[in-house]
Amino acid sequence: MTEHDIAEIMQKNLKKYILAALKSLYRYDNELFCNPENIHVHEAALTTRFAMHLRDQLRHNLTGIDFERFELAGYRVDCEYNRHGSDSKTDSSNSERRPDILIHKRAIAFLHGNYNDSSDQNILFCEAKWGKLDNTDKDKLEMTAKEYQYYCSLGIDNITGEGIKLVFRFANNDYQEQTEKYKWDAENQKLVKE
Repeated sequence: MTEHDIAEIMQKNLKKYILAALKSLYRYDNELFCNPENIHVHEAALTTRFAMHLRDQLRHNLTGIDFERFELAGYRVDCEYNRHGSDSKTDSSNSERRPDILIHKRAIAFLHGNYNDSSDQNILFCEAKWGKLDNTDKDKLEMTAKEYQYYCSLGIDNITGEGIKLVFRFANNDYQEQTEKYKWDAENQKLVKE
């Protein structure tokens, strides 16, 4: 098995891992969404918990591959990661890009090796909002995914205790926007696609 084979397995199963992580987030961290005063926590608290559930999916999944620890994989789930090798990630106006969540191979680890931007190295670029993703957020998702060659950019939109909207853009679909909505079925502990 090669590094490219591992990347293809990761890419093929990415959406399953995302949905399983979201299911775990709703199941085990539902109080982040709903509380008696109907007040939610800061987005960073939510995205950190989602990243933890996503990491669990990468380490313990039906493929039997630990995408973090397996020698040929080395993928990491990072929050607010603003580096690209020794450079910071910035946009055309020189503003720093700090994605809420990444799945990637840390470029800084490859400064003296054979790192290159590719969808084998950079898997997921994710932004989450309690409210709606605005055009700036959508542009950031699309442009960063293209520039750093992420396999997938994911916008998480309109998060509530009742459901969630996901906006996917995949490299193998020329980053065309694909929107999916899910409702949380608390009784059966699952996300149901609308």
